[in-house]
Amino acid sequence: MRALHSIFILIFLELVTSQVPQVIPAQWNHFYEKETGTNMSLTIFRFKVEKEYSVARIIMSCNESTEHNPLLAVFREKLAILSLQVPLIVDNYEYSQVARTLCPFTEYREGEAFTVEVTSSRPVNYNFRAELVRNFYLKNNQKRLVTTSASEPVYLRYDIPDDVDSVAVHVDSNSSICMTVSVQKIGCPVFDLPDNVNSMGLHQTMTTSATIPVEKSRMSSFYVVFVVNTNDDLCSEILSIKPIRPTKFPLRLKSFNVTIESSMKLFDYTIPIVFWACILLLVTIVVFVYHYFDGIWERRFLSRAYTHLEDNAQEERIRDFYDFKRMSEDDDLKDYDLLTDCKDMMVVRAKAHLTVADLSMTPYESREQQYDVYKIALAIIGIFYNITVLQLIISKAGGLRQSGDLDECTFNFQCARPLWYFVAFNNVVSNGGYVYFGALIIIMNYCRERSFRRLFAVQSTLAERYGLPQHSGLMTAIGLAVIMEGISSATYHVCPNNINYQFDTALMYVIGMLGKLKIWSLRHPDMVVSAYHAFGFLGVFLMAAIAGVYVHNMIFWILFSIIYIGSMLLVSLEFYFKGIWTLNIRELRNSVRMAWASSRRMSCIMPAYKARFFVILLLNLANTAVVVYGLEAHPKDFLSFLLIPFIGNLFIYIIYYILMKMIHREKIPKRAMALLLASVISWTCAGILFNQRVSDWSKMPAISRELNKPCIFLNFYDNHDIWHLSSAFAIFFSFTAINVIDDDLMFVMRNTINVF
Repeated sequence: MRALHSIFILIFLELVTSQVPQVIPAQWNHFYEKETGTNMSLTIFRFKVEKEYSVARIIMSCNESTEHNPLLAVFREKLAILSLQVPLIVDNYEYSQVARTLCPFTEYREGEAFTVEVTSSRPVNYNFRAELVRNFYLKNNQKRLVTTSASEPVYLRYDIPDDVDSVAVHVDSNSSICMTVSVQKIGCPVFDLPDNVNSMGLHQTMTTSATIPVEKSRMSSFYVVFVVNTNDDLCSEILSIKPIRPTKFPLRLKSFNVTIESSMKLFDYTIPIVFWACILLLVTIVVFVYHYFDGIWERRFLSRAYTHLEDNAQEERIRDFYDFKRMSEDDDLKDYDLLTDCKDMMVVRAKAHLTVADLSMTPYESREQQYDVYKIALAIIGIFYNITVLQLIISKAGGLRQSGDLDECTFNFQCARPLWYFVAFNNVVSNGGYVYFGALIIIMNYCRERSFRRLFAVQSTLAERYGLPQHSGLMTAIGLAVIMEGISSATYHVCPNNINYQFDTALMYVIGMLGKLKIWSLRHPDMVVSAYHAFGFLGVFLMAAIAGVYVHNMIFWILFSIIYIGSMLLVSLEFYFKGIWTLNIRELRNSVRMAWASSRRMSCIMPAYKARFFVILLLNLANTAVVVYGLEAHPKDFLSFLLIPFIGNLFIYIIYYILMKMIHREKIPKRAMALLLASVISWTCAGILFNQRVSDWSKMPAISRELNKPCIFLNFYDNHDIWHLSSAFAIFFSFTAINVIDDDLMFVMRNTINVF
């Protein structure tokens, strides 16, 4: 009996001793090769904390552990507990080597310890090492080389100095492996695994470049976390094939350089903004000085012109009286009705050589009302359109600050100047030029309208028989469109992406359309395109443009090409025949048959209006080339693709108009020449800067950031900002030139001014 009792006691003692953990006084930077015990027994490594705020990094590897028999490790610190397992399984990728950086040792006294507890359900051999992290703190403008992998994330700390309001974290790499960079507030635990790194702070994916702007008001101190993703799906449009079951995966090592750069102080933001405001102020002074002297010159010129106009009018009245008297006394003409003024539209517009008098028979007030509809309709559209835009962007900006997902917006992060709710305040404020110049166009157009009204009040003959009819509705609408473009572009740049890119381009289409209509109306005042029809057509056009962002198959491109070319043909017929044709297949067939039957030596194929035919042919060839390119390339940035022919057609029309003035020996005013030269210089600079893209929403965010570039002006404006500024100048110069290009015809009879 005693022997049995002794055996029981021995067995009990063996069971108790087998569960007693093995405590090992461990040393830093020492490599341990161990085997876990049986029955989930613990092996405890005890490390002394030599210095407060020091940081430990644990590296563990085990080739024998499996998903069902993992190696488990628990790190017990004074204020937190962290655990990991080997193998680490993320998205069914299995890693047998794992490394983690622990939270800094705070609230520790000298000699206190933290422990690492290791266990597994069945014995496995493993390697273990703990080391103290050197150079854990990042410093300003010092490049730091770091290497990490999907199972071995790394994070470092940075404290923003007192005299700095914001900083930018730059990360550059020669490797295109997809990685996530995160900026997180100081705290424990740190989210540094592929499946949780996006849960805290600001974060963005990267391949070769990433930049995260950080405001001191939001984070005075922060961790910069680097986590290599298990695959490149977040950075590439080509998705990888994920394994169905856990599969061992080779280490995806990625080396990169980290640099913290101090951004501008809030006070320094005023220098580039005030500089830009001073330029606008200078333009304002020049404009008002010009208008002041222009008023003086106008009064001097008119004082000499009044007598000339009265003499011409008297001579013409006498000549008309004697012509009518002679025709009335002629016996050969007594049997015919005498029409002193033929106003049949079909007859007049079929003339080989049209004059402005032929296309300005409608009463002035009636035409004025039709042109005024444009500015009224556009103002109403702008109110409702911008309400939706502002609501969406405000919601997006708030959501961006809460989520911290910087992949939602394609900024040029290397030149992002954060302020208030704006990640890139410079991209927003640079759109102020559109608003300013749009308002200036409206003010100058109003002053011009008042000047003409004063002139017409004294000399009513000018409004009826001299020069081109003056209507301000379209130019005012252009000014409104430019203002709306500035507002819409600013809201788009709060968070640029593929969803709201239409905000940045929709008003560009409106400006292009109104510009072409303005040039058309100069010599075709009676042929007013209804504002409702124009904006309705543009609405359908924008619907097609938005559809092209999401649909890229061949069926869509074929339908788009047919509709686009068909629209161009209809516009060409309207331009060529000056509105005296109708879309009637039977009449068209009969006309072709009669022309062919009555022609000699195929003269029917020769255009009756050669200049019109030439420009129509040129425009159609250019637009057909664009359509062919679209069918071949299927560009993803469909909105920008359509913007090129839309603005290009306007440029071709302007050039055609200038050339026709020169061919008809009409003088171009010196001020118009100066404005045209300024617009050419501005458009050239704007085109160069527009092609030097610093981001691209049509690409994945990580790929877009490869285009990011530093600021190029005053350490505040990047290429795209200067594009905003230069294109605003270009628009102002261009439309101001169009407004004054025919001032040389002010005292020329309308029946001698050619239509082209």
